[in-house]
Amino acid sequence: MNLSNIKLHSIAFFSLFFIYFFSVIFFNTIFINPHDNLDLFPIYNSLIKEIYIGNFESVKILQAENFKWYYLEQLLYPSKLFQLFLDHKQFYFFEEISKKIISYFFFYILAKSLTKEKFSSMIGAILYVTLTNIYNIPFTYFLPFAPYIVYLLQKKNEFNKKHLFCIFLISLNSSLIFDYLSIIIIIPLSIYLRILNKKIINTKILKQYFAIFTFGCFITAIPIFYAVFTEELHRELILKENIYEEFSIFIKSILDYFSAKNLREIFSY
Repeated sequence: MNLSNIKLHSIAFFSLFFIYFFSVIFFNTIFINPHDNLDLFPIYNSLIKEIYIGNFESVKILQAENFKWYYLEQLLYPSKLFQLFLDHKQFYFFEEISKKIISYFFFYILAKSLTKEKFSSMIGAILYVTLTNIYNIPFTYFLPFAPYIVYLLQKKNEFNKKHLFCIFLISLNSSLIFDYLSIIIIIPLSIYLRILNKKIINTKILKQYFAIFTFGCFITAIPIFYAVFTEELHRELILKENIYEEFSIFIKSILDYFSAKNLREIFSY
């Protein structure tokens, strides 16, 4: 990285983290938005940490001991393992800062690959970080890494093992509920960018991306599926038998997609 790039990113980082510097210098503390923030993420993260160290009874402190471990959607996220080395406050700021840095750099890389302009790419990256953190930090790591995925899909003609591993790792830190629609929307977006740049549309890497991301999201969504099939529904008009039927049809279509024959075709080199 040359001196001009260092200066450029230093300006961007100062603008992104100005509130931290300002609040520490003048108030000796860091300002954060408490609404739907401190009453959600730190509490659930602390419960996840307690489960990781073997204290499964910790979840009973919520909802008059009716809270179950499988209500914690992010329980299987690999990023939560950092809690084993950080306390609650450190982990909160670790996630907030890391998500902002990841969002900035990967959007900058994507924008620079499309426009070839460093300054406009920096402005776009700052805007992207601001929009994705406008109220709270992103719920998962999908939004911070989304520009990287778009970059791969519109830039690469073939994925190597490193690319496939990175996509799988991102999928393990993404939500089937919150992110899956965006995961699908990325496909036509990348196709449009390839057409715009007069590149050949490679359906193979699109299938690889979709297959890996779907598999990863289903792994981390195990607590959600467990809750759906073991808990009573809140509305009596919704029959669980219908859910079973619809879910079985959905699972069958997924299994067909992940059949050995189809996977050999998708990942064959």
